[in-house]
Amino acid sequence: MWRHLFSGFQIVHGVFAVLAAIAFFRYWKRTGFWFPKYIHVLAGVSFILGVGFVWLVSTAPVVPKQQPSLAGQLLLTLLFPAIVYIAFVFYGGQHAAFTHSALRSAPCPFCGEPLPVRSKKEDAVTYLDQQCCHCKQTLP
Repeated sequence: MWRHLFSGFQIVHGVFAVLAAIAFFRYWKRTGFWFPKYIHVLAGVSFILGVGFVWLVSTAPVVPKQQPSLAGQLLLTLLFPAIVYIAFVFYGGQHAAFTHSALRSAPCPFCGEPLPVRSKKEDAVTYLDQQCCHCKQTLP
């Protein structure tokens, strides 16, 4: 009985994980998340490292029954780039991208619509244009 109960919990956990992943990707799309080029370079280097580990494992002198399967070799190869991407996302990449995009705009003092800015400090905002494109007022 307990075995069936715990397997039901595993199914519920899997459903929640899939729903959380869908919500997370929707949040990425809404905030305009992107991976910098250096993350792709690091993932490429880690992929080559993974290929090297698979080559070491597959060419090692072992008993034929212990030879890793093709799926296992593929997962081991893809594990290293996945670690790079996961570490970037969960250790601040998403927050930094969201903060960076929020700093490049400020509301118009007249109509409140977002406008691109050159610099944004606590006491002053420097807008890119001299005039608001929405209400046509001259910006300070």
